[in-house]
Amino acid sequence: MIENLHSDESQSNKSPGHILQQARLQAGLTQEQVAKELYMTVAKVKSLEADDYNRLSSDTFARGYIRAYANLVKADVVVALAAYDKLMEDLKPLVTTQHVSAPTVEVGQRGTWHFLIVIAAFLVGLWLISVWFFDNRTESDYPLPAATITSAQSVQVNGSVASSVTGGAFSSDSMIVAPTNVVPTGTNASASKSSEAKSADASTAVSGEVNTFSTEPQSGTNASVKKSTLDEITFSFRAECWLEVSDSRGDVLATELEPAGGKIKLLGRAPFNVKLGNAPAVDIELNGKKVDVVPLIGTNVLILKVGN
Repeated sequence: MIENLHSDESQSNKSPGHILQQARLQAGLTQEQVAKELYMTVAKVKSLEADDYNRLSSDTFARGYIRAYANLVKADVVVALAAYDKLMEDLKPLVTTQHVSAPTVEVGQRGTWHFLIVIAAFLVGLWLISVWFFDNRTESDYPLPAATITSAQSVQVNGSVASSVTGGAFSSDSMIVAPTNVVPTGTNASASKSSEAKSADASTAVSGEVNTFSTEPQSGTNASVKKSTLDEITFSFRAECWLEVSDSRGDVLATELEPAGGKIKLLGRAPFNVKLGNAPAVDIELNGKKVDVVPLIGTNVLILKVGN
């Protein structure tokens, strides 16, 4: 009884890397054989046995590697994961002190940043004021509308029209039609030409705006067509499993540990590169069609390409 208690205490005080290393030696396996069975590099196997988890992608991947390693060498998965959690708890105070002490280095630079932000805000405000001022000034220099110029010409050239103006017996339509009976000369001719040119420019600007608005729905249609070309891959988990998924463009779509009963849907370009830590407990569908998952003998880790 006493020997069993001592063995349990010594097992709980061991690090996860030491537990995995002892189990591997008892199983008669080398690090190269473990790396080949788990589809990982020898460097990752050495990092796991040395408790060097900085080289691994995340906490999720570390737990997944420990679980797969323990299953391969017939070690107790619960004990190995408990040792990993205890090791992470012991390392947390060190990480906290580093985060607290780091901001003290940048305290002296806050004044400089505040000064630069104030200057930038002042320059932006000055620029906005100048733009508003010059826009208002240029608007005041615009010539009179074409209708006003033609009415003035009609008063100067045709005496009968001028008398009707004083009498107040004509409408705004007669002011625009009157110059068609008289051919303007000199400065009046140049003024009429300039008004015609400006009206042509205005019609061109209006047609340009119409063309701009007509092209906007086409861009939305193109975006919807591009979105519909993406493929959908669905994972359903009957037990806990970690996975890593990337599409043909190299975009990483998921790297996480999924619980039992979970289900995720991902969008990307087929074919998808999929890595599973517990392949027998996963169902895969591609665009609504089920994909056959055939796990390897002797290990639950599986790497496959979906949608060839």
